[in-house]
Amino acid sequence: MIRILIVDDQKVIREKLRYMVQQYSDMEVVGIATEGNSALEQVELLNPDIILIDIEMPNMDGIAATKIISSKFSQTKVLVLSSFDSQEYVAKSLDAGAKGYLLKSLSAEELHNSIKFIHQGYSQILGPGLLREMATVGSPVASSSVISKSHAAASNGSNYKGIEAIGFDDSEQGIITSNGNNGSELSGQSSAKSKFRWKFWLSSWAVLNLAVWTLALLSLKFKIPTYVSEWSLVLPGEEKVDFKIPNIGEALARNNSAVEDIDPRNNILYLASSKSVILNAADSMEMSSSEFGEPDIELVDGSAIISFKIIGDSPEQAQAKAKALHQSILQTIKSFRVDKTNQRTESASETVEADRAKLTKLQQQLNDHTVSSDLVSPEQIQVLIGRIESLRDQKKSISRDLAGFDQEIASLSGNLGLSPQQAEDLLALQGDSIFQQHLQQYNQITGNLALLQSRFTANAPQVVDERLKQQDIETALFDRGRWVIDKPIDRQMLKKLSLQDNTGQKDVESMAKSLLSASNSQQILAKKEQALDRQISELDARIKKLNQEKIPFENLQREIQFAEALLTSKAAGLDIAGDSSPAFPDIQILSSPSLPDKRNPDDIRKPLIGALALTFLSTTGLMLFAWDKKNAFKF
Repeated sequence: MIRILIVDDQKVIREKLRYMVQQYSDMEVVGIATEGNSALEQVELLNPDIILIDIEMPNMDGIAATKIISSKFSQTKVLVLSSFDSQEYVAKSLDAGAKGYLLKSLSAEELHNSIKFIHQGYSQILGPGLLREMATVGSPVASSSVISKSHAAASNGSNYKGIEAIGFDDSEQGIITSNGNNGSELSGQSSAKSKFRWKFWLSSWAVLNLAVWTLALLSLKFKIPTYVSEWSLVLPGEEKVDFKIPNIGEALARNNSAVEDIDPRNNILYLASSKSVILNAADSMEMSSSEFGEPDIELVDGSAIISFKIIGDSPEQAQAKAKALHQSILQTIKSFRVDKTNQRTESASETVEADRAKLTKLQQQLNDHTVSSDLVSPEQIQVLIGRIESLRDQKKSISRDLAGFDQEIASLSGNLGLSPQQAEDLLALQGDSIFQQHLQQYNQITGNLALLQSRFTANAPQVVDERLKQQDIETALFDRGRWVIDKPIDRQMLKKLSLQDNTGQKDVESMAKSLLSASNSQQILAKKEQALDRQISELDARIKKLNQEKIPFENLQREIQFAEALLTSKAAGLDIAGDSSPAFPDIQILSSPSLPDKRNPDDIRKPLIGALALTFLSTTGLMLFAWDKKNAFKF
């Protein structure tokens, strides 16, 4: 098995070479690089047998990379593939250590044979015109270069067999050897023996061009006309499902490819050029794959469009081929997608079922937590917080009212000289008629006693009798007061009651009532304030408890929301996966296979271009050869 590394900066060329190499079982592609630096890394890592390398590449070109590889990795042979039919590039490649120089226009069979020759130790230059150009009699420097490379390679033991591998005959080898050994000695001897003849060269040129144009015209006349049917496809954009989940984030289900930066159009290009697709299309038209031919495929830059062309012997056949190839591509993609979908659905379904079971378990845990907890929902805490704020507002209002009553009570108490309780006792005593009778008698006796004391001595009989009356009525007054207010009255209270006249009594009574009313209102508000404090404390304690229960509740809710989002995303991903594949997405026909109404322009263009090219080359070659002969004659 020959291990091959492909190095080229053009993706289409890389894919073409890989396709050509993989057709043969004795070769395999072990790596692909896009420029010289990455090629050096892969050579060291993969140790390939043969390297197919381009010349013009970014960063490090093929010549520089070949020189490094040849010096560091002697077991690896380099085969240069170029688009340039250039003597200069051939010489530079061989100088760098390449074992061969091929044109990219070669066929798969030619590439296969060349790789086998290189692997066996031969050297290859295709086509043979490259080496002939370097060995031309008129190019002594070039031919000497070729032969010197041959001799140098032979002396280094590299088994250089360039001339034998190309297949030159003995006469051609003799010319090269002669030039390599003695410059233009052979041409000098030939020109010395004969006189330069213009007529001979003109006749040769005329005969050659006559033959070329005769063949070109015969080809135009007798070649069976062909027709080209064209159609184009377009790839849709990426399919995805994008949705947002409150308090969780954004869920995205999309079709991911294993290699994100690969253009799926390259897969379509490779598929449309594959033998199986072409064979299926050919079978549908009862043709062989060689009769059916290969399509010409073009990827339109900057778009998702793929353009196809295919040749037929008639307009109808060309269109039928196009339709058959299109159907073969669609059937192959459909078969691939069905297999891929079945495989993906089987594995994804197991994951979805596991996620669904996890979601069910989380929901059951949330239900159990709700049953065992006072917390029904997080909004319940907000309701309680709102209620506490309302109670605190009520308490603030009551506190303001209590402050007003405190000021009023302090003012009335100061004016009366009584506390609210004393004012209540005063009003009770003033309301008792018996106590008022005793009080009236007491005031009358006290007044008489004061009058008698002013007239008589303290021991006068009138004074003594009046004092005894005063003591008796005072005793009756205190007893009645104790009975009315259920506690003894003091002499200060008795004095305040005794000193009041009718007007003063009414004022005191009014102020006492106001004081008592303010005191009662104060007590009621104080009780309300205490009740509010108890309610606020109870609600605070309940909120703290609910906040502790809220943490596991919210964690379960968050896990449930995440599980639901994950399950929904995977289900959506299954739907997308069932509809498309990132490697081979849905393709839509942009323009149907055309029915050509004109002959294939290449039927005329190619023979004419070929004839013109041969005319130019023959004219140039004969002129240079004649000029060389003329100069040799002069010497």
